[in-house]
Amino acid sequence: MKALLLSLAVAALLCLAPIARAQVGPVEDFQQTLSQATLSIYQGKQVCGYKPIDTFFGTFNVWQCGFARQFTCTATVIARESEDTYVGLSAGHCVDWSAEKDYYVSTTVEKEPVLHSVNIIKAENDDRYDFMIFEFRSMKELPVIAVSMKGHVPALGTKVLNINFAMGVGKHFSRGEVTSEPLDSEVFGAKERFMANIEGAPGASGSSVVDLNTHEIIGLCEFGFNRGNLGMGVIPTGQRLADFLDDDSAGIKPLPEPKTPPAGAVQNVLSKFAAIIRKIFFYSIGL
Repeated sequence: MKALLLSLAVAALLCLAPIARAQVGPVEDFQQTLSQATLSIYQGKQVCGYKPIDTFFGTFNVWQCGFARQFTCTATVIARESEDTYVGLSAGHCVDWSAEKDYYVSTTVEKEPVLHSVNIIKAENDDRYDFMIFEFRSMKELPVIAVSMKGHVPALGTKVLNINFAMGVGKHFSRGEVTSEPLDSEVFGAKERFMANIEGAPGASGSSVVDLNTHEIIGLCEFGFNRGNLGMGVIPTGQRLADFLDDDSAGIKPLPEPKTPPAGAVQNVLSKFAAIIRKIFFYSIGL
């Protein structure tokens, strides 16, 4: 119920987001705002084990624990729920439901980044949707970027800005434009995606593609190419994201595996066990 209410609240916030557009200044100022709203996504967990420690008396194995982390993708702050609670947007393929409690976000990529635990509200990765909505808490005040909730694929030539943490080495700024009409549904199984000539690399997934005219997020980086200069494949937000938030068939978690085998399987095992016992008995009496 909480997730449903939050999804509705996020949808309402995103619908109202264009109102804040008039307060945005020149492109240079907005670029700084987008930079501050851009997040790095980490997967991390506590790891413990015995480690050899050299001492004056020799080497001893000492039990130690530490927090292991790995950078995965890029995200953007898109709404503010309360004084210290924010809502973020990224690509659905950036997370694994089986480890949903192991994700964190940060405003930087450093050796020891300040990490904020993530509560994934809704995520999906298929031909229709590749989105993840999540919430997190931060004492640091962060800007919010408006998201386009109308329309489909933007027009050819639309000027765009993208900021990402490609390769986890720092923020990468790139300007370009929309360079394709909607992609055919058979290309990568990607229905209604589009191309933009912005630069990216692994880790850029989930980063926002922003219209430089409206300062709204019009898509998320989804895939790139190892060869050629085709830029980035982008899944549009707009009506696609609105449908994702409204679609109760999206974001359903896989059911856990049953802890006990089905009744039929138990009966089958018992039958095989009884057959073995009969064989042992008849062998023992010489039949």
